[in-house]
Amino acid sequence: MTTNTTTHRLNNELTLYDPTGAPLVVQTVTMSFTQENDKVTECRLTCRVNPQIYQHIDQNALFNLQPDGRGQMTSGEKFQPEPDIEIENRLHPELLPHLMEHTTTIDEAATFLFNPDQNTADNLFRATESWLGLSVRQLQGTVKVGYDTAWLDNSQLPSPLKIQSLEEMADLVLEESGFASSSNQLNLAESKTIFEAIINFFKLDEWPVSIIENESALRMSFQGENGQFTCYAQAREAHQQFIFYSICPVKVPEGKRLVVAEFLTRANYGMVMGNFELDFRDGEIRYKTSIDVEGDRLSPSLSRHVIYPNVMMMDRYLSGIMMVTYGGLSPEQAIKQIEHE
Repeated sequence: MTTNTTTHRLNNELTLYDPTGAPLVVQTVTMSFTQENDKVTECRLTCRVNPQIYQHIDQNALFNLQPDGRGQMTSGEKFQPEPDIEIENRLHPELLPHLMEHTTTIDEAATFLFNPDQNTADNLFRATESWLGLSVRQLQGTVKVGYDTAWLDNSQLPSPLKIQSLEEMADLVLEESGFASSSNQLNLAESKTIFEAIINFFKLDEWPVSIIENESALRMSFQGENGQFTCYAQAREAHQQFIFYSICPVKVPEGKRLVVAEFLTRANYGMVMGNFELDFRDGEIRYKTSIDVEGDRLSPSLSRHVIYPNVMMMDRYLSGIMMVTYGGLSPEQAIKQIEHE
């Protein structure tokens, strides 16, 4: 496999838009394409902002700079009131094919991005949520101070709490529940709680997950055909219920929430296993499946029927969500395109 990266130097002001539709003006530095066997696999854009604008970006987690996805600041330093701060971003993987519909080279991509006709809040590529912040740096003297994010290596956003291996989690849960296993393999029939059964399922199914401390919940990442997204597995022991969520990787801007709600309502109609949900407060979309096992136990088969239809539905409709949100497709058009493939 041949991999190469082409970089285009920039020095332009670019107006982006946050999820509320408010403009964010940045100074661009570089744009790059990474190609594998002559196919573009990644587009990066590095921009520069002053510390005051960065504070706004930081507080609102623009460019998907979620607090729990950030690494440690180098040398424990802090950003200073000056000079400017550089942010390296990657175009969301689901959006790359849409960019390639308009351009084939890095020069064409730069020209397309800076086209004045593209300067609207509805533009797919002008949304801050369409870009994943990879690293944030400030040059202080001769040293660059800053942090990298989980997006840098395509990994899931880590839990802000303790992350453990499945084997460690299994041992911990067994110890806390008052019995221990003679091996690292839990006996499914002996799982005393729903949470134990969930941990065991993911262990045997070889999913890398993180445990959320003080909650009976796990966090994991799923890579589908149309994109990567975060999932949560939650045990509600008091109600004897298991709930699984897939979280859409992009939040819907406020001005698009009604039209996306129509798309999700159309998608939900006729669904038997689970449904989409939209939080009108912040634009988060999730797909939910659940099961009540009162009087029974959560078997591997039941767990599988809760989890896999869930991630398949999020992956299937993800492109429709993106096109309705940013691509100008109507909800009806997007549903027809997805459900008649």
